Amino acid sequence: MQIKYYGYNGFVIRDGQHVIAIDPGASLYLLGLGPVIPRSEWREVTHVVVTHGDPDHYWHADRVAKASGAPLICGSELVQVRDGHGYIYSSRAKDLRYATPIDRVFAMDPGDSIDVDGVRFEAIAANHGKLRISMLGGLVQKTFHKEPGERFALGCTGFVMHVGGLRIANLGDTMLLREWGRIAPDVLMIPIGGRRSQNTMDEDQALEAVEMLAPRLVIPCHYDCGLLFDKKGNPADAQRFKAGVDKLGSQCVIMQPGDEIGPRLLATMLDAEAPATEGRADGP
Repeated sequence: MQIKYYGYNGFVIRDGQHVIAIDPGASLYLLGLGPVIPRSEWREVTHVVVTHGDPDHYWHADRVAKASGAPLICGSELVQVRDGHGYIYSSRAKDLRYATPIDRVFAMDPGDSIDVDGVRFEAIAANHGKLRISMLGGLVQKTFHKEPGERFALGCTGFVMHVGGLRIANLGDTMLLREWGRIAPDVLMIPIGGRRSQNTMDEDQALEAVEMLAPRLVIPCHYDCGLLFDKKGNPADAQRFKAGVDKLGSQCVIMQPGDEIGPRLLATMLDAEAPATEGRADGP
């Protein structure tokens, strides 16, 4: 089992038989819109998972599915099936769908579970917060709210994936939800960058979620991401978060874009009784 991080909420999980791409969206720094997960990874993908319809999460998902032939797993609001093909909605334009047809789409609602090509997926609730953008030292500020009936963060859903004998949970962009209960995944990918942007949990809220969810290994994500002219549009103190996770008795690894947890290091982290330190690839 290998887990590679590409920034934002972009991950690739490999277990030998499966290659799961999570949120293969676009980089929003300087609006370059290049893929968060590089094209060199696309053809090997066996499953595409999209947590919601924000550009940094879903923008290239249809292209990855086309390049690989992989099925798309996402929230039911994000796609529409017409003539046997799935099409991804644009979350910023009502009823606009992208032209790339996706042959196999598995649209899920919280509480649903399904087996897709050897991987079991469970959908869990997620609630995208408002989005506050601040530029030019705070001189320019804009807050986007989710209004009733408005298409904002379409299909917002978290997923628990049963792969390689592990339960890996990715929450997408979400605020803290008490309804999660004690999911107890082996690995939890959790956003912590909401202190300024307020679209996800901040460090303290994420620590509450860790205490409730009781994971064995925690990977913080969706912080210090490029947004327009800001290289760290949603800053977070990852080391403080890690210290809090350690106190709760879970392991925590801080990953930078391009970092990879290899199988030996992953096994060590999941088996360790004492808190582990972050690391890069450790080979096959």
